[in-house]
Amino acid sequence: MRDDLKAARKNANLIPEIRDDLKATKKNTEASLDEIKGLREDIQPGYAMNFRQIQADVRAIKDRLGMP
Repeated sequence: MRDDLKAARKNANLIPEIRDDLKATKKNTEASLDEIKGLREDIQPGYAMNFRQIQADVRAIKDRLGMP
């Protein structure tokens, strides 16, 4: 137990550095998430168009096969 306390006291000076690293990581993560959200917004309209085309193709195939 005493060894643990000694180790904790010895490394206590690293806590501010770790805190700063965590803040920087959080900012970087938030920036990455914002960029990903922007990319998703750019891609989604294309998905809707492709999905409509697939639905039309499936409908045409079903009509040819006489399926409801």
